This record gives sequence, structure tokens and C-alpha cells, in this order.
Amino acid sequence: MEWLRGADTTYVHANTSTDDELAMIKRSGGSASVAPYVEMLMGHGHPPISRLLEQGVTPSLSIDVATSVPGDMFIQMRTALAQGRISAFGDDVDAALAPTLAHTDVLGFATLVVPRACGLGDRVGTRERHDPGLAPSPPMTGCRPPHSAPRRLP
Repeated sequence: MEWLRGADTTYVHANTSTDDELAMIKRSGGSASVAPYVEMLMGHGHPPISRLLEQGVTPSLSIDVATSVPGDMFIQMRTALAQGRISAFGDDVDAALAPTLAHTDVLGFATLVVPRACGLGDRVGTRERHDPGLAPSPPMTGCRPPHSAPRRLP
């Protein structure tokens, strides 16, 4: 089963994974994808974003079940950010909030990490690399997104 754990493997959800299993993802060079909205809605448990980051694994964001949750990456980013902020609250309401997850983090999860998790990191440009030989990163918005335009089936 060792051949299953490689740089070309993306682990999805990982809500119930132990810290040792998350560390194994890092050691193997694999990636992890978190679908925060569906994970909380369907009771998978807390999205493991902070636990993955603690192990050195930067997760990508995904949607999973578009029939149950919005198929919009902005919703996923907002959900991930809100969940991170909620997790940062302590029991003392007078203590200052010290969130560890920032807006730029979740934007990176949705734009920079996704091409790598899909095996396209060497072919798709990101804001980190602007190589003219690479295709542009997948757009998150467009003038006519498929989910908002009427379609006529043959």
C-alpha cells in the first residue's frame, strides 16, 4: 500500500485523520483538500485546516457535493475563514481575538494550492509564477459562469 502514498495523491477531507496521518501527507509530498462547508453541514467534523497547517500541509479548498452546498469558491473561502475565526475564540470573552487564519491564506488555498493538488502545478501559472509558457490559473469568476446561465439541452 506504500505506492498509494505519493506526491500525486490528494487526501480529501481528513477530518478524522490523526496528527501522525497528517504528518505522513507532508512526508509523502501529497496534498490535502478540505471542503469546509459540506464537512460542517454533513457532520464530518471540524475542517482540519489548522491541523494540516500545523503539520506543514497547505490545503486546497474544494466543494465536494454541489447538490448539497453552494458550488462557489467564494463561499468555501468565507466558510473556511469563519470556521478558523470561530475556532480561535476562547472561553474568556474579554480576551483579545488572535486568529491565525487570514483572508490571504484562504485566497491562496483556493487559487494557488488547487492547481498543485490537481497535478497542474507545472502547467498552470499562479500569482507566484508568471511564466508566459504557462496557462493562466483557473478563473474563479467569469462573465457567464455555467451555473448562472440558462442552458438548452439538445
